[in-house]
Amino acid sequence: MKMKELREKSEAELQRILADSRRSVLELKLKSMQGQMKRSHQYRDAKKTVAQALTILKANIKHKT
Repeated sequence: MKMKELREKSEAELQRILADSRRSVLELKLKSMQGQMKRSHQYRDAKKTVAQALTILKANIKHKT
């Protein structure tokens, strides 16, 4: 997901995206460890989405205070 799209989301939606992405990271990491992963870029993309969502959430909190 692009940063521009994430910035347009509400805080609740960002929290949901963050939880889903973290779950995906865990599942993909387990698949990777078991040797079942065919598309290794998905793991990197999921981690990137987690980082982007956290960045936007923290920026929103900083601007509110």
